[in-house]
Amino acid sequence: MAGVTANYADVLFELANDHDALDQWLAQAVAIRDVLQTKKGRSTIEHPRMSGAEKRGFLREVLPADTPEDMIGFLHMLVSERQEKQIVPALAEFVTRGRREDEKIVAHVVSAVALKEEQTAALEEMLYQKLGRQVELSAEVDPSLIGGFCIYVAGLVIDRTVKKQLNDLRDTIKRGGAV
Repeated sequence: MAGVTANYADVLFELANDHDALDQWLAQAVAIRDVLQTKKGRSTIEHPRMSGAEKRGFLREVLPADTPEDMIGFLHMLVSERQEKQIVPALAEFVTRGRREDEKIVAHVVSAVALKEEQTAALEEMLYQKLGRQVELSAEVDPSLIGGFCIYVAGLVIDRTVKKQLNDLRDTIKRGGAV
C-alpha cells in the first residue's frame, strides 16, 4: 500500500503547488490528519457500515472552515473510492514531503570573479533541478581559479574551473596521453 500512499501524496503535492499554497495545504493536512487520527475520527471514517455520504458529512463537520476546495474534493474522492484507510497515511506522507521541500540546502560557490545576480539565480535553478530541493548559495571569490566556478553542495563537488582543466591537461601530458 506504500505505493498507493505515495501516489495520493503526489496528488496532494501537485494540487498544493498548482495553487501556489504549499504552506497553507501543509497546515490543513496536519489539522485534518490530527482529527482523523483520533479514536472517533478513525472509527468514523473507516467504519465499514457507514455510507460514503455519511463519511463525507463527517468530513464537512471536522474540516477547518478554510480548507481548500480541491483538498476537500480529494478527500471526498478517497471516500467515494472506498480508500478511507489511505487518507491519514497520504496526509502524513504529504506533510513529510512538504516539510522536506521547505528545507533549503546551502551550497558554497567559489568563482574566479564575483557572480552576477542572474548567474546566481541560474545556478540555484540548476541545482534545484538536480537535487530536487531549494538551494541557498553562499559565494566566495578566488582569482587563483583563473575562470569558472566550483560548487560544494550536499557532499558533492562540481568543479568547472579553468585551474582544474589546466591541472587535468598537465596530468594527461605527464602520463603521455593524447590531448
